[in-house]
Amino acid sequence: MHVPQEVTYNLCLYCYQVTGSSGIPYTLFPGVNYCPCPAYRYQVISGQIFLTCKHVLTARLAEITQKGRNLSVSVEELTRILCAAANLDRVGVNNEPNPTYLV
Repeated sequence: MHVPQEVTYNLCLYCYQVTGSSGIPYTLFPGVNYCPCPAYRYQVISGQIFLTCKHVLTARLAEITQKGRNLSVSVEELTRILCAAANLDRVGVNNEPNPTYLV
């Protein structure tokens, strides 16, 4: 896994992007134990085998140790990141035909 990026805008809003071993970036929020990765969906939510996934742990460790890369972005870029994290396009329509990640 790569070093998580802390995405900030105007030093008051931020989230983490952790790139998984498959190369997919997962957007995570500080203090929230949720990740959109398949492992979280199947091993934490469905199977209740684990308490969290490696992406949430990585983001939390980066936050505690302050070892993440800080990346400042525009409002438009932050909006794009957050919409992509929610699988939404610019008008708020879900792009996934059958969202299987919803509980």
